[in-house]
Amino acid sequence: MNLGSLLSIFQPGTEADKAVKDADIRVPKGVRLSRLSPDLSRLPEGVRPSANDDNGVDRVDMSAQATFVLAASQFDPRNISADETQGLAARLVDGSAITERDGRILTAGPKPNDGETPPPPSLKRDLLREFQDQLASDIGRNDFISVNQATRAVSILGRVASIRDAIE
Repeated sequence: MNLGSLLSIFQPGTEADKAVKDADIRVPKGVRLSRLSPDLSRLPEGVRPSANDDNGVDRVDMSAQATFVLAASQFDPRNISADETQGLAARLVDGSAITERDGRILTAGPKPNDGETPPPPSLKRDLLREFQDQLASDIGRNDFISVNQATRAVSILGRVASIRDAIE
């Protein structure tokens, strides 16, 4: 194989390449797109990746801030149901913006007061305020484990809420 045929795989020219260039692609600020390997159809004859290669899969790496912005555009922690809270937590965990532990704290929600039944999963509520109320109560009781959990939740939900306020 000569160098010219190897370099030809990186040169644009196919209809697919032109379509991609003409496409209206909007990428949120803070998102980095990267191509892991070239288009397999453009490899010179006889050159194929091994079975261990990733077969040209595209990967999108997002920063934690971009993940929070995306989540804030979809979820409002001041008006969110338990079902939506699971979606918010999953989005942030999948984007590596928060840990799985933090995701479980958000999904579990604030502890109900004694004798209070948890709200139905579809009921919208102000989750940020509820975690703030729990934090104040936990500080008064010196419940350090719960203080830590509520603080983490307030920090995450507060960040989502402040970003949401900024982008609206």
